Amino acid sequence: MRASLWGLMCPWIILLFSLMAVITVAVSPEMYVICGAVSLSLFILFCKYLYQSKQYFFFLLMPFIFPHFTAIVSNFSLETGAFIEELQVSSFATGGVTRLIFYILSFFVVAMLSFSFLNKYRINRFSLTLKGDYSRLENQLIILFSAGIFFVLGVSAVIWGSPLLKGVQRFDYWASHPYPGIRNFLYQGYLLSFILGVYITRLNLNYYGNKKQYIYIVALFCFFNILYGEKFTGVFLTLLYFFVGLFGSLVLYKKIKLITLKSVFFVSILMLILYGLIYYQYKFIHQLPGSIFSFIESRVLNLQGEVWWAIDEMSPSGNGLSYLYSYDQNCRVTGGLYSLMYQIAPASLVDSYCERGITFTMGYPAILISSVGYLVGYLFNLLFAVLVGVTLFLVKKAIEYPNIISLFLSAKVLLIETHAFNMGNIYNVVDAKFLIYFLLLLFFSELRLKNAQVSSHVSTSISSSKTK
Repeated sequence: MRASLWGLMCPWIILLFSLMAVITVAVSPEMYVICGAVSLSLFILFCKYLYQSKQYFFFLLMPFIFPHFTAIVSNFSLETGAFIEELQVSSFATGGVTRLIFYILSFFVVAMLSFSFLNKYRINRFSLTLKGDYSRLENQLIILFSAGIFFVLGVSAVIWGSPLLKGVQRFDYWASHPYPGIRNFLYQGYLLSFILGVYITRLNLNYYGNKKQYIYIVALFCFFNILYGEKFTGVFLTLLYFFVGLFGSLVLYKKIKLITLKSVFFVSILMLILYGLIYYQYKFIHQLPGSIFSFIESRVLNLQGEVWWAIDEMSPSGNGLSYLYSYDQNCRVTGGLYSLMYQIAPASLVDSYCERGITFTMGYPAILISSVGYLVGYLFNLLFAVLVGVTLFLVKKAIEYPNIISLFLSAKVLLIETHAFNMGNIYNVVDAKFLIYFLLLLFFSELRLKNAQVSSHVSTSISSSKTK
């Protein structure tokens, strides 16, 4: 009884303490750094609570948790004082990290409540069942789509070279490429990796294909991201969506232990490889002078949180609702991240970045307070959290009864929302295309394939027998 009561009250207690920290920094400036440290501890405690008590939701929320964690850590670093290279200013304590954590914790708590409510009281108003075994067809489609993507990327690299092979920055490469749309083929790897993560857990349950085949496809997606100059983000997102699908599917049947000797070893090796890749590109392609180690440390600790710190330090009352959704190719009237960049950085720098397609990172929830102020921005924050909670519930349904259409739509909608609610480009979710994708996901999440239902029941039986 006590355990269940603690599980019910824990997120609210954490959120209450976070609010108390916000109030404290409002009246006691000398407490900025201390309250920031307390708030950071509260964020970690909340993530620990999710992992232990709501593991399924934890894994589905990972595309939001990790990026915001990096921004929070970066903001804490800025609270202690650091030089922000892109803004050409030295940071100082403002209490911003405490306010940021309160916004993000509120976002996560409301998303969790929305997800839990639908998961507990859901009523399937309709269900479309297709009889027959479609596993062979789905496997063939996955192989066909992947092969098509690899073919296009491979031909492009042979004909026009690649950033890694030519020793140029990827932004300059795509700006001069005769067919820059080819870059979109890299992004499809995130979606297919999510599908592969779900299906790889079911290959031994009357599904055609084999696990090694799917792992090779994911590895090739990572390879092409590296070939086309992605130092970190492309590889990270490919693996992230794969593991979201994998862990999301596994947790359907039983809780899993994430922190093991094998997982720690795998992550350590992976991070070492990515760090080496980043070092190589900065040293030999970007040809940066001075210590590369110090430069990477500065980017990790200072630049991930610069947008929130700078906007929060301005204490804006709001520039207008249109900043949330207006979008234009000339950058200056663009809603979202570029509008934030022009507010906090020299216009000449943003102009050059815009021409090459470069952006800062993590513009959410800075875009909210910049557009409509703290109070109304907080209300929008809760509204968007409900949308994410509903989406993650639909993703869960798609994983429960998988078919290639619903899984593709799940990854697509989730990718759009992470771009909006991580980077701050809210116009992505007030777009007609997003509405179409969301409605299609709503429909196809109700699609039941006979073989998927059998697999789900068989998996549950297997898990139950193992538990017994």
